[in-house]
Amino acid sequence: MIKHTDKSLTDISHESGFSDYKYLNQMMKDKYNLTALRYRKELHEKKSPSHSKIVSYHFIQELKDCISRLEGDKRYNSLFNIENI
Repeated sequence: MIKHTDKSLTDISHESGFSDYKYLNQMMKDKYNLTALRYRKELHEKKSPSHSKIVSYHFIQELKDCISRLEGDKRYNSLFNIENI
């Protein structure tokens, strides 16, 4: 959404399930050393497309890892409609 919309980062954070923009920003800074706003600016300015691709790749990998861990946790099976996998 940061990449493909002009929605505010606050709106994006809420629509993505973050409690607030600060939490989204902190996660991005911790994992990728970029704030959400800086990430968006780099995408739009195309100053460093290779860096943006690397950040996007790592972000997607991290999301996949999180989903994998959630799918393996029986407490969250009902969220994914998982039946005794």
